[in-house]
Amino acid sequence: MIFQKFATLFFITLFAISAACSEDGITPPPSPESPVNIVKSGNEEPVNPDLNGPSIYLMGKGMPALSSYEYFLSTLADSPVDVVVLAGSSASGSSATPECDLLMELDQVNSCATATVQSEEEANSAELVEIMDQSEAVYFAGGNQCVYVNWRDSNLHNAMNQLIERGGGIGGGSAGLAIQGDMIYDGCSGSVRSEEALSDPYHEYVSLSEGLFELPSLENTITDSHFSERDRLGRLISFMARISSEKDRDEYFGIGLDDNTSVVIDQ
Repeated sequence: MIFQKFATLFFITLFAISAACSEDGITPPPSPESPVNIVKSGNEEPVNPDLNGPSIYLMGKGMPALSSYEYFLSTLADSPVDVVVLAGSSASGSSATPECDLLMELDQVNSCATATVQSEEEANSAELVEIMDQSEAVYFAGGNQCVYVNWRDSNLHNAMNQLIERGGGIGGGSAGLAIQGDMIYDGCSGSVRSEEALSDPYHEYVSLSEGLFELPSLENTITDSHFSERDRLGRLISFMARISSEKDRDEYFGIGLDDNTSVVIDQ
């Protein structure tokens, strides 16, 4: 753990070891009638387990880790759940549903649906809201967090918050991690490097947005991914300093996760 004082700011880096991931799996093609690209694996009939959350899953890289996600699901419910993976762009690998391919290896997953949402119309899709309402956990894939921020106030955004309110699970990796705090480095103007952010917290690439979710565990907290691998300590300190000053907060926290690091926060 790294704990560094910056004025009245505090910074936490958490390290853990994650399991390797697999991209094996076969999924059916999306329905041509659907306004959103939704591909579902597993059982067609959703389950309705009692929920113990909200629980939060934070991952440093884009793909979840089986070992920690299994633990995350154990904090969420005592029986299998339905998971939805939300992505702002199509997967770049050989599989269109790499996260679900991996998560379907877990006995706690009854089904896993991958929804690729690329427009305002899709973010307000009734079919997408129905999928969310039938799920107990949502995982935001890697990609571009600016796309996720643009879902604010959509029907999808409302469904996400309703999932949290009923004790569901939320989280993501890489870009999906970046949107979990009460403030978000949204990357909408470009990707900032540590030396740029430290020299100027108001650099054109330091674009910050209000958080999407009300998660008490991440109050006064911003998150960042690929932490050691991309030398992001400096920029996270800069984000924290700027937010603390602009929002007049006595203390502010940062969670920076390396690629093979995951954090689970239960109720």
